[in-house]
Amino acid sequence: MTRLSNFQVPPPANWQDFESLCCDLWRAIWQDPNTQKNGRLGQSQYGVDIFGRPDQKASWAGVQCKGKDNYDDKTLTQEEVEAEVERAKSFRPPLSSFTIATSGKRDAKIQELSRSITEKHLVAGLFTLHIWSWEDILAHLEEYPDVIEKHYEGLTLDSAASRDLDDVKEVTRKILENTGEIKSRIFTQAKAETSGIPSYVDISATVLIPEYQAEIDHSRDLLREYNAVEAISYLEKLKDRIWSNSIPIVKFRILTNIGAAKGLLNEQQEGAKLLIEALQYNPNDEKALCNASLGYILLGSNDQAILLARKVLELNPANAKAHSILILSASHTELPEEILQRVPEPYRTTPEVANAIGHLFHKKGNILEARKWLEIAVNYDKTDSPEFKAELGAILIEAVTDDQSSFFGVQINEAKRAQIERAIQLLTSAWDRVAKTSIRHCRADWITNRGLAKRLLGDIDGALEDMSVAVEIVPSNFSYKKHMAILLHEKSESRKAIGILRDIVETSGSPEASFLLGEVLREEDKIPEAIEVINKLLAGDCDEIIREEAQRLLIRLHIHHKDLTSAEEVSSSLLAQNPTKIPYLVDAAAIESAADKKAEALSLLMKAKTRVDTTTSARQMLEIADGLYEIEEFEEAALIYERVVDKTLNTPLSRRLMNSYYRAGMLGNALEICQVLHQKFGLTEYIAQIESAIYEEIGDLAKAKGVCEAYLERFPGDSRIQLRLAVINLRSNNLEELDRFLDSAIEIQSLSLEHGLQYAGLLAMRNRGQKAFSVAYEL
Repeated sequence: MTRLSNFQVPPPANWQDFESLCCDLWRAIWQDPNTQKNGRLGQSQYGVDIFGRPDQKASWAGVQCKGKDNYDDKTLTQEEVEAEVERAKSFRPPLSSFTIATSGKRDAKIQELSRSITEKHLVAGLFTLHIWSWEDILAHLEEYPDVIEKHYEGLTLDSAASRDLDDVKEVTRKILENTGEIKSRIFTQAKAETSGIPSYVDISATVLIPEYQAEIDHSRDLLREYNAVEAISYLEKLKDRIWSNSIPIVKFRILTNIGAAKGLLNEQQEGAKLLIEALQYNPNDEKALCNASLGYILLGSNDQAILLARKVLELNPANAKAHSILILSASHTELPEEILQRVPEPYRTTPEVANAIGHLFHKKGNILEARKWLEIAVNYDKTDSPEFKAELGAILIEAVTDDQSSFFGVQINEAKRAQIERAIQLLTSAWDRVAKTSIRHCRADWITNRGLAKRLLGDIDGALEDMSVAVEIVPSNFSYKKHMAILLHEKSESRKAIGILRDIVETSGSPEASFLLGEVLREEDKIPEAIEVINKLLAGDCDEIIREEAQRLLIRLHIHHKDLTSAEEVSSSLLAQNPTKIPYLVDAAAIESAADKKAEALSLLMKAKTRVDTTTSARQMLEIADGLYEIEEFEEAALIYERVVDKTLNTPLSRRLMNSYYRAGMLGNALEICQVLHQKFGLTEYIAQIESAIYEEIGDLAKAKGVCEAYLERFPGDSRIQLRLAVINLRSNNLEELDRFLDSAIEIQSLSLEHGLQYAGLLAMRNRGQKAFSVAYEL
């Protein structure tokens, strides 16, 4: 029977895979299940990559893996062998046998050197040395079908799914006869994906005649490493050189690989056409049919995609790619649950199918189900696909931002924080795979999404760093620049933010950028310019959402500019369209409040409150509560805040609810929040102020004093809490402590006018009139 070692099976494409193959092979040879790789990358390994105990006896053996270029005739050199032998002498415990495994060619001189070193070592009591070339490794692999099946799927010589070499020869003979109808066999596979839809383009290595095997495998390896531009350049040169004399299977692989590369570069139309064109050269192959089916999806010909996918399933009902394509090409009128039922349950957890199901639910707006299936895709994906990870990372972020209780990152509880951190990990893993490749500009969304996730966690510097990379890679992308401007503004670098937004508006006329520019200008108190920007925006074309938000911003700008007449004009036009819409009522109330018409403002806000139902967004409820807070209707404000605010988080919202309770006289509610936040996050100045004030108000001066003292233990220089403690000491008649405080130095500039006057009053009460007069003068 013809041996595997006589067939041209290439070594693994990279050193890590070669090392893994060797580890599995020697584990089988030594019959030692504890055989393992030595250390990790970056650690000293003393010349040994793999170690174990042959037959699980006392002696130790080691293997050093020396990967060589598969496309030339390089072999080990004498210097390399001697250097590895010297390093192996330092391995502990000492080795009895040492093998250098190389993916290079067998070399008689190196074999002679190995024998010579072994003879010297036997005299000195050292290990024996063995050199295994790739031919030697292939010869031994024949004895271990499980290892072959693991590393060269479909080539196991004694499995039901494989062929014997005579079958391989027959296939090669038919290829040479130019039939073009032989079903391709694979022994390694990789995936390339197009943007926006999971492509699952199969760029697997079909057995070819040796003349072109290495050349086309090289292009496959470039694609595996996401070097799409290099792959296209290489393949197009190869196509120009060999196309006219090529057999069909070679043409199939060239077109398929170019199509996959085009897909990686988001050139979907071109890539799709190449995948379809390739089918004629391998018309009955499952993978060729799946690739062409995907091509039809990308071209919008879903009916043709379905026909091809069904043909694949007739050939092989277990083909996961075909099932995934049927999911992706299903009618938009079908429910996801109906489509899912057509996929046999055992195939739903295959990465391609699970990812397609995730896409389906995401398209239907079901984020939770989309997340569930994308999690399955990532967890079952043995190829470690960065595309799957990036999609799941984006979904995890979307799930947080779509949850209105998060309030644009203000309310992030521990579960959401963990979810965002996982998204960052997934996106980092995905981005690291492509960051130094020629497709990074097509995957810049990944690092942008990571930046958005960092922003949600309050890491503005980290978010800015990611956004800067995205802008550097794709400087023409206005979306990345807008995100960058927002981050700069949040970092108080508003001048830079304004410059970026102005440039976007001037270059693209983007309505969204104009709106953001108006917001930033308002916060920078550049009201006339902001009004000009928004009026220009409203005079042009923009969608209804942006138009409404711009009109509402214009009202706030006019109020800020004390031009209530103009604000009223815009507000009235909105109310005329919908007199009961909550945002319009809130804006009208803000105008009345600015005019000191509290009763009218309250009436409008209470009318808005009556419109609240189960469909009302958290944002709108928050706007009503903020309006009530501003006119000091604290109890009404608290009743709405408590419906949307997470009381267990130390955020501006929880502090505003706490203050609403306190100002409304709902001291028990306020104290409950204080105690929860105190216990969970420790004492902050705000919590110390409110908590001690509550205890003081209910007459528990001892607890009020304890809170202040606990805070001052951590922050002894906080003059405002010192002042609060002084007032408590006065009320508790602890005059000695009070006098010590009044005799000490205090930073007058750190006090507000209210606190400064309080300090001066305490001085006057304790007969320090001159100092009280001096403090009042400084204020």
